[in-house]
Amino acid sequence: MLIKSIKEAISALSEKTKGKRKTFVLIEILALISSAIMLFISKEYFISMPEGAGFFDWSAIVFGMLTNILLLNFILALILFIPLYFINKNWLVFIVAPIFFFLFNAFIYTDSVIYALYRFHFNSMIWSLFTTPGASDSFTIGTQTLALAALIFLVILLVLFATFYFAILRTKWDKLGKKTIVFFNIFLLVLILASKILYAYGDVAGITSITRAHNIVPFYIPLTMKRALKFTLDIDPATNENIKISSTGTLLYPRKELVFKENGKTPNIIMVLIEGARFDMLTPEIMPKLDKWGESHLRMNNHFSGGNASRFGLFSALYGLYATSWHTFLSEQKRTALIDELQKKDYRFGIFSSTDLHFPELRQTAFLGLADFIKDDFDCSLIERDVHISDEIIALINEEDERPYFSFLFYDASHQPYLYPKEHEVFETQLDPGDINYITLAASKKKRWDAMRNRYKNSLHYIDSQVSRLLTELDKNNRLDNTIVLIAGDHGEAFSELGRHGHNNSFSRFQTKTLMLAHIPGQKSKIFSHHTSHYDWVPTIFEFMGIENPAQDYSQGQSLTKEINRGYILISGWDTAGMLFADGVIEFGHYNAKSGMKAWTLDWKEMKNPDAFYEKHILEIGNLIKESGRFTK
Repeated sequence: MLIKSIKEAISALSEKTKGKRKTFVLIEILALISSAIMLFISKEYFISMPEGAGFFDWSAIVFGMLTNILLLNFILALILFIPLYFINKNWLVFIVAPIFFFLFNAFIYTDSVIYALYRFHFNSMIWSLFTTPGASDSFTIGTQTLALAALIFLVILLVLFATFYFAILRTKWDKLGKKTIVFFNIFLLVLILASKILYAYGDVAGITSITRAHNIVPFYIPLTMKRALKFTLDIDPATNENIKISSTGTLLYPRKELVFKENGKTPNIIMVLIEGARFDMLTPEIMPKLDKWGESHLRMNNHFSGGNASRFGLFSALYGLYATSWHTFLSEQKRTALIDELQKKDYRFGIFSSTDLHFPELRQTAFLGLADFIKDDFDCSLIERDVHISDEIIALINEEDERPYFSFLFYDASHQPYLYPKEHEVFETQLDPGDINYITLAASKKKRWDAMRNRYKNSLHYIDSQVSRLLTELDKNNRLDNTIVLIAGDHGEAFSELGRHGHNNSFSRFQTKTLMLAHIPGQKSKIFSHHTSHYDWVPTIFEFMGIENPAQDYSQGQSLTKEINRGYILISGWDTAGMLFADGVIEFGHYNAKSGMKAWTLDWKEMKNPDAFYEKHILEIGNLIKESGRFTK
């Protein structure tokens, strides 16, 4: 009887809404109803809004949420309308289509709960907890959770269907003209476009009230123009001139106020990052001076960057955090605690880079407020820039000022196309920078990649000579007695050893494992073989300075010299990350709704039985999920 009544109701509704145009309107009505429900159930996302957020803050995030929800629902509506245009079946419009919108709402509600708990959106790590055997050892949902979720889903389903049918009955179909439909859709497009333009403006102007939508709103699709403005109109993004350094926002970083011992040390600190300097380049043939220097200092033979690309590697070194947090810190324009604490202690600063620090965006993040101390624009050739930054640090070292200093150096000659003066061509190559054909190189054999690798080696040989100038200066007058020196690659660089080229496309050792040398006053020379990472740099510095807080208050790393098994190293890419274990890598999507999860061997071959590997490491996966939200509110 019930089924018969439903069929009669659908038949009556169908008679009232015949025609392709009306089918289109029906799907749009569904999208609007779904959007309204979704906006209501999305309130959990706002839990991370900063305390004291004003009217503009709330208006920006609600507007961003509303327009993005409309965009997503109308994309789904368009996808559904295409088959409905060709298949004239009443039940597809009145039953199946609403079910698709219900499933989308159910997913968004689930994601909002996950975000409220962990401050990140649904990703493949979460999926693994639902699907991997043994996951209950790390994460238990509970029957009450399931029961409440089922009730909420049922309410969403009933409200969606009831509202949809009510809207159909109340709509005056005979008065619904083509112009009305067109004007309505134009209005929606203008509204959505206005939201994207507003975001682009906020991104360029550094208005965090606008840009935080990228992290809070699910499946947010941003419009950015920074790079285009830089290279077409030479307009730089906003930095310290019009961005307020603030402790407000969605971040809880550091978790507590940092306290140092009254008689704590204030050493000079030098961070040296070398573009793409991977682990096996530190040899007497390629980098002889650094290799020799490493014999009498600290050498980490199993060191990994926090990322497989520059901005993620640099972020992890300067913040001591997993680089999966990069996008959040960028949108919030949040400076590193390292710089904050050094400023309190009246440090001098010297930030010297061979590449523009608008890209990667360190001017807008780690070095916010330090524009007067940054030199990254030199009137010389690309090759000569590395000479100039060595000149700058030597000048800083020799300043007649008793205050301690912090210096960050980023050498970039080893970036493609791998530049060096002729006298540093110690490895034969017949490839000139202007003659490199990347189209043919992509399909080339081993010999051509060997030639590219030789260019890379020569560029590192050149950088080695420049870094050694700094180290020679430090050897004078016992300056190393009160100077911490940290030297590493920002990430690695691959030359088809495991089938991948360059960086930012895998988490293999060739793209993530870097050279690592250090000098810490009072520490004798030693070779370390335990896993270390860029995000161990800040704890190493702070512990030497006498911090009383545990590292967990400000970092996800530990002191470089702390020889314990940490289980895994987390390495981030743009929208995926890799959990590096001793027996393989788990790659998962973590940003921009990137989905998928894969297991790789250490030689970067996809595992044939990934489920067994996931099950083996399910506890670590669960721990990472809990750890990932430690520095968000």
